[in-house]
Amino acid sequence: MWNDSVHETYEAIYKLVKGIKPQMQVGWHVWHAHSFSPFFRAQTDLQELSKYSDYLKMTVYHNLGGTRMETYMTSQRNTVYGDVPIDEALEFEYRIMNYRERGYDELPYTGLSPDYVYRETKRSVEGAKGTQTQIWPGIDVDISNMDVRLQPVHAARGQRSHQGRVSRRRAGACDLAQVLGDETGESGGGRRGAARDEHRLMLSMPSILRRQPRRAGCVAWS
Repeated sequence: MWNDSVHETYEAIYKLVKGIKPQMQVGWHVWHAHSFSPFFRAQTDLQELSKYSDYLKMTVYHNLGGTRMETYMTSQRNTVYGDVPIDEALEFEYRIMNYRERGYDELPYTGLSPDYVYRETKRSVEGAKGTQTQIWPGIDVDISNMDVRLQPVHAARGQRSHQGRVSRRRAGACDLAQVLGDETGESGGGRRGAARDEHRLMLSMPSILRRQPRRAGCVAWS
């Protein structure tokens, strides 16, 4: 009922805006829960939303997504997955959501992969197929990967095993040419190396962007 009410509100706003200025584009931020909860995903019918949406900004935060996936699974371990070991529950989650991601203990440190962004974008485009609604994937540029309230917990639980990964994440941008070379197999790294390096590049983008001058007429939003 709650989701139905939200969608009714979207429709009312859409009709009001179009009644005043028909050429105005109207769209919605689709919450990140569609990446974690199969129930919320089932309730988010893109064909239905497209009836009152010129675009849908699908949240596919790859950096923050690791912490959010871990937090979601933690919240479910005493309820839905109460009788299942957390690692097995996460594997089940990945199967039903069509992901191939890191283990429970690694997620807050590694985030989600570029493959996650690709799969969710592809799923969303297919979900809106046959409509005029545009799909805008929203990656998390300049959004922190780590909830500072969880840092002591994560550090105590996995400092030794994750120290190298955290150091690599802080090391900065990799060579973009190397990433592109790996993707084509020309540098010998192959697709696995390309995915790793692309992920490092995506993680380093916030610090890169902060060094760039802002341009007139550009609006930053998430």
